[in-house]
Amino acid sequence: MRHPAFYARLIAAALCLLFVFAVSAQSPERRQALTPEEVQKLKTRIAEELKTAKPDTAKVRLQMQLAGLTARDNLNEAIKLGQEGVALAEKTAHVETIARACQTMGNIFLTNNRYDNALEYFNKGLPLAEKTGIAQIQQSYYNNLGVIYDRKGVYEKALDYYRKSYSLIEKLPVPPGRRAVALMQVGQVQSRTGKYRESNESYQKALGFAEQAQDWEKVSGIWFNIGNNYNELSDTQQAEAAFAKSQEYRDKKKAPSPANSKSANN
Repeated sequence: MRHPAFYARLIAAALCLLFVFAVSAQSPERRQALTPEEVQKLKTRIAEELKTAKPDTAKVRLQMQLAGLTARDNLNEAIKLGQEGVALAEKTAHVETIARACQTMGNIFLTNNRYDNALEYFNKGLPLAEKTGIAQIQQSYYNNLGVIYDRKGVYEKALDYYRKSYSLIEKLPVPPGRRAVALMQVGQVQSRTGKYRESNESYQKALGFAEQAQDWEKVSGIWFNIGNNYNELSDTQQAEAAFAKSQEYRDKKKAPSPANSKSANN
């Protein structure tokens, strides 16, 4: 029989995947992956816990976890489980429970590129998320709405939500890499709407956080985007300098770290 700590780790990993921010620029390697076997064991355990779960708020939490895990291989079944979870959440009249249930449903649809369905749940849950006063939940909603409108080409709305998301990230104890991503989202939309100078201002701020995180791939990408913006502004000298910086950090990413070199020599 597995030790309870084993399942605790699985549940923590599942929660990480369920409530991960839907950011296209986020590095997938930073998410904690579950093997198919671990997913199945976790689904079985959650299904067993659901039979005796009390109160209903706890039952909703388990139901939405199960829906999120099921969405990996059976979207229709996941939607059914999630809709049942949202309906039960609404019966509890517990604001945070409803907000989180709608968030999970929105994430399931967003992950599967069903943007209108995702919008339905995010718009339904957003007022409740704001009512909770929990910054992490609100930030997630703002970010995901920004992602949807960004992908739909509704850039002014996307920019508004990305800015709201970043305003909360500034107040949260989040790693610098995530701050960089949030600013990159703002910069990307500004560039798409022809606001090249404003975009470069956002990218310059993102650079500081990406360098702090020592994410040289991200730093290289930011410099490349800055170069593209300068090209649009017909400033070829600045563009070439930015592209050179991008190449410099691309090479830095490829170079072995001192720690790796030492290990190789041993």
